[in-house]
Amino acid sequence: MKESFSRLFVTLLLFVLSVEAISVESALYSAFKESFKKPYFSVGALLQVVADYQGVRTFSGNNGYSIANARLKLSGDLDSGLSYLFQANFASSPSILDARLSYSLFSSVTLSVGQFKVPFGAEFLTSAANIDFVNRFQGISLLGPGRQIGVQLWSRFVDNRIHLLMGMFNGNAGSANNNDNMDFLYAGRIEGVLPLRGGLDSKDKLKVGTSFALSKDTMIPAAGNLFSSFTGDRILFGADMRMRIFSFQLGSEFICARLSPISATTKTPCGLHGTLGYFVSDKVEVLGRWDSLWTDNLAPNSHLIVLGMNWWPSEPTELQVNYVIPTKDASLKFHRILVNIQLAL
Repeated sequence: MKESFSRLFVTLLLFVLSVEAISVESALYSAFKESFKKPYFSVGALLQVVADYQGVRTFSGNNGYSIANARLKLSGDLDSGLSYLFQANFASSPSILDARLSYSLFSSVTLSVGQFKVPFGAEFLTSAANIDFVNRFQGISLLGPGRQIGVQLWSRFVDNRIHLLMGMFNGNAGSANNNDNMDFLYAGRIEGVLPLRGGLDSKDKLKVGTSFALSKDTMIPAAGNLFSSFTGDRILFGADMRMRIFSFQLGSEFICARLSPISATTKTPCGLHGTLGYFVSDKVEVLGRWDSLWTDNLAPNSHLIVLGMNWWPSEPTELQVNYVIPTKDASLKFHRILVNIQLAL
């Protein structure tokens, strides 16, 4: 065990040195943005390399290293209210994440078509480069509808403080380039922002939201690894809040699914997280999370304590260190350490 932790310490040290090595000087990064980020054509990239260690492996996968994301994003605004987004992840298959065309019907109403994130859940709608921990919380990862092909209407009200999103999607995830049946997934979300100090551009604000989704599914993994293949009716509900005040950050999200398979018992798996963070400085944040998943006997329940540290050496780089404690068996050998080194351009 000591030898394993020694190897992990060496890995962490190398990761820290690597972050310092790839940190881009502000002048060079500003030159990059000036050359490659135009209103009509913007190029972005996300690279995330993750080290994963657990003394006695109980989480999926093995100890070692992985490329969590190797993304390329192209986006821009064109004439007459037209905009586009294309994003691919070369570390996964299929590689296409987003392929979206949007049109501003009015200054506060936007219509989008293509493949993109279903408007469900605050943490899922947060980009991979900006989430608080290395992984999203269990509930949204296993129960959320993910990315889909479909159409969405996005409206903004009250000086952009209230957002309403409604969409109709194929319902069988973005891995299939067509609908697998004659039914659709319907989803909606409403969220509001209340500035606590200053205006909407201030960091100190309260954001609350609620989401829903419903569909009739045919042979799809509707609940992550909880169902290998699901056919039936699916209803999803979620609520979330996030607050930043002074140097403190508080967040929570709840998601619950009502899964009614054909000729089987209805199940209601749910997930919840509560997160508290403190910014030691503009470049360092420490945080903790309670992450619970209740599976309604589809799999063992899972309750995790996640301790984290986020460090931004420069604007495009970040180092995340997470220490994960499963409460079912909190023995040291079952603790998990995740380290993410990130470059987001």
